Amino acid sequence: MTERYCEGERFTGLSFAGEAFESCDFADCVFVDCSFSKCELDHTTLNECRFVRCEITGLRSVSSSVQSLDFEDCRLQEIEWASLLSNGAFPDPIHTLKDCSLKYNTFTEMNFNRFDFSNGNEIVGSMFAKCEMQLASFKGTELHETEFYQCDLRKADFRDATGYKVDILGSRMKDARFSLPEAVNLLADLKIKLS
Repeated sequence: MTERYCEGERFTGLSFAGEAFESCDFADCVFVDCSFSKCELDHTTLNECRFVRCEITGLRSVSSSVQSLDFEDCRLQEIEWASLLSNGAFPDPIHTLKDCSLKYNTFTEMNFNRFDFSNGNEIVGSMFAKCEMQLASFKGTELHETEFYQCDLRKADFRDATGYKVDILGSRMKDARFSLPEAVNLLADLKIKLS
């Protein structure tokens, strides 16, 4: 797809595999039951769009940006979100996530302050590196093999979340909230033995 501008449009049941979206702009659009597999955004922007029951796998980006996207009941796999950041610091690529499955995603130097990940989401094999996550909520979230590396997690809520690993020596964690027994796993980096 090349040089297309869409505003306020609704797309349903579309399937793209290996498609390159070149010089396209999507603003305030809704995508329902769509599939994007190994697609590339090339000088393309998505602003304030909503995705419902969509699958996005292996998305690549060249000089493109996404801003304030809402995802509901979506499967997001193998996405490097930092490559989708706009030139400015705000707004961030993801506005909301609800009932989504995220697998093998990487979030680097992104702002998730006050972000709510606890809306029925599952995050598997993903990495948050050097992210701002003050007051973020992961309460009750399944975080299988998901790592937090050098993140600012002050006042973040991990109560009843499971399966995560936090770099406690490199992350800021003052007043973060955790539940047992997961909180005991945080001590692994300290190489101490509990009995």
